[in-house]
Amino acid sequence: MVKCGIVEYGRWSHCVRMTNGNVELIVTTDVGPRILRYGFLKGNNLLAEEESELGLVGGDEWRCYGGHRMAHAPEEKERSFIADNETVEWAWDDDRGILTLTPPREKDTGLERQLLIRMDDKSSRVHLVHRFTNRNVWEIDFAPVGITAMARGGRVLLPQEPFVTAKLTPPPARPMVLWPFTDMSDLRWTWGTRYVQLQQDDGRPMPQKIGAYNTLGWMGYAVGGKFFVKQFACQKGVLYPDLGCNCEAFTDGRKVEISSLGPLTLVNPDQTIEHLETWTLGKEPVSRMEDDIDHALLHLFKTHGANDED
Repeated sequence: MVKCGIVEYGRWSHCVRMTNGNVELIVTTDVGPRILRYGFLKGNNLLAEEESELGLVGGDEWRCYGGHRMAHAPEEKERSFIADNETVEWAWDDDRGILTLTPPREKDTGLERQLLIRMDDKSSRVHLVHRFTNRNVWEIDFAPVGITAMARGGRVLLPQEPFVTAKLTPPPARPMVLWPFTDMSDLRWTWGTRYVQLQQDDGRPMPQKIGAYNTLGWMGYAVGGKFFVKQFACQKGVLYPDLGCNCEAFTDGRKVEISSLGPLTLVNPDQTIEHLETWTLGKEPVSRMEDDIDHALLHLFKTHGANDED
């Protein structure tokens, strides 16, 4: 059974903690909202924490804070980096086991956001609903985005469609998008036949970014002997932002983020759209070897993130 209560965390005094005795998730309501922690009970936090910003409230300056946040695309300074430093309303539905977080409406865009979180009773799985409502008197064209800043020292795992030999003349696959600053020769990249991997490295501050139309519907992150998987939809026949990306990965040395994107949608006044993610944790260390990644994934999805013994 999932329990929910108020705790102090990250120098914020009003944080909501959810736990099922296997994993715990902590989200601040003093700002954001930001999911600050996600990890096994008494284990390491798989999410990033911006130490210099923890506990800060108020002001017009946009802050990352770390952890998970919701945004909308296409990315523009005026819409993607709106300060969200005010108190967040929250409600816990004990019957359905759903935590609802509602920050103030975005003044510059007129969008109302809600983040709904549900945790499985026993497994590590957490289900997120990113809800956006257009409170303007005009329509807006945008895409919902879920951005997760991961703990330092790990590797992003981006799956590729199954490898097929060229002699079979298959149709094209694996559409990927690179940014002007993306350097494919950078040593943080590992380009394999089944996975593209991106290593976080404090000693390499130059930014790197990749996007993809990912039909497999997941991205992963391996760090500290644990394995994080974010699952999301891949819809056919729709237009995604950034030349067709439904997922993206970014690092600039200290920071590493993995994001899922919904399709660009023309949202009418008072219309609501939603973007779903499912998170799962595994305890199995994952090397750079693609066979090891396959093995860890098979075990993770087979058990549905169940509480395996160390």
